[in-house]
Amino acid sequence: MHYRAALFQRLRNRAAHHEPIFNGVQTPGSTTVIAIGDVWERSLELLAWMSPDLADLHREQSAMPDLLQDRPHA
Repeated sequence: MHYRAALFQRLRNRAAHHEPIFNGVQTPGSTTVIAIGDVWERSLELLAWMSPDLADLHREQSAMPDLLQDRPHA
């Protein structure tokens, strides 16, 4: 759980500081980069542990899957 929370925090910090996130997020404590879609899925898993109903709502209502599919690729 801690890993997912730390990964989500990295995503949040990068987005809050207007840093690029299209190519993914660096994992905590290493130089490995996780694709933004995988970070999204892991954040939903984290949310599901706290509130399964809220995680389901985010899966159903979020525009994120469409944005990820339509995003430009480098």
